[in-house]
Amino acid sequence: MITSTRHKFMLETIINVKNNKFKSGEMATRQSDKEMVAKMKKFLNGLGKKRTVRSAEPLRVSLDDINQINTKGKWWLVGASWKANLVGTESEHTKKTNTKLAADLKKDQSLQEALLKLARKQGMNTDIRRGIFVSIMGAEDYLDAFEKLMKLALSEVQQREIPRVLLQCTGNEKTFNPYYAFVSQRLCQLNHSYRVTYQYCLWDFLRDLGQTEVGGLDRANAASSSLSGGKKNIRISRIVNVAKFYAQLISSHTLSLTILRTINFVSLTRESQVFLDVLLANLMLLLKNSNEDLKEVLLKVIHLPTLAQGLVLHIQGSLLQKDGNRTGLAEDDMEVVRERAQIVKTILKTASSTPSSSSFD
Repeated sequence: MITSTRHKFMLETIINVKNNKFKSGEMATRQSDKEMVAKMKKFLNGLGKKRTVRSAEPLRVSLDDINQINTKGKWWLVGASWKANLVGTESEHTKKTNTKLAADLKKDQSLQEALLKLARKQGMNTDIRRGIFVSIMGAEDYLDAFEKLMKLALSEVQQREIPRVLLQCTGNEKTFNPYYAFVSQRLCQLNHSYRVTYQYCLWDFLRDLGQTEVGGLDRANAASSSLSGGKKNIRISRIVNVAKFYAQLISSHTLSLTILRTINFVSLTRESQVFLDVLLANLMLLLKNSNEDLKEVLLKVIHLPTLAQGLVLHIQGSLLQKDGNRTGLAEDDMEVVRERAQIVKTILKTASSTPSSSSFD
């Protein structure tokens, strides 16, 4: 009888089992299985000793939970659900949240439309200016406005529009709003180019007030040959607001008084005189509690004898005079201004004999 290999293997295995004979591999496997079982038993026996097992602790289900099964569900059962939390349905909280988000979104859209309409009304004639205007006017505070302006990701040329928009917004206010100056301070801390832009914006404003010499001969010739050049009819409230704006920037050391170096103090127009009166008076009020800050503001002016002499001339002929107050300040404030003006006059007189030099902010 011919037997197959399989048959032979089966017969050998049965004989080995009968005679209690095992191969070395099988013995090793059985031994390792026994060791694993022993380790598992040891681990399970020590589990209750190492940790506090409270398998029989009752659930803290209150009567209120039972009464609200239809709305809250059986939270103590694993996998339990209730009608308000089924897939495809919304809970009351979710509905309220979605309703509020929709209302806020609708409110934001209406606010954006209103701001864009206001931007066009105030002469923001480009998309860049309108975007800057909406970012400034739609912010919660000056830090939020700064963040929104940074998110616009404007190029270096487009960034020059930000100071112009801020100055235009400042001038359009009925009274001075320091919010625009705070945004400007933050911008100037970020990049020096904003300081240069504010300087040129001031010179443009002074040329609109009739000071055609401001900015150099090239700009004066361009202004005189342009149809829109020369003196413009500017509201007094705009002049006052812009003057207070620059007074705040100078008092915070964001800009310096050297931005006035191109002014010809001998041939000032009436509007320019009002602008300088308001700027210098408010600057002295902002620095009234610190002589050190006042000296620091005047430090660069001392090295510009022409500017120093012009400021002394204007202070002597305007701010120190008790009649003809053009600042709009109360008499108590004007007394403080005159007191500080005497100190400024004394400091600046030391520059009259200094050789002429040029300084750029």
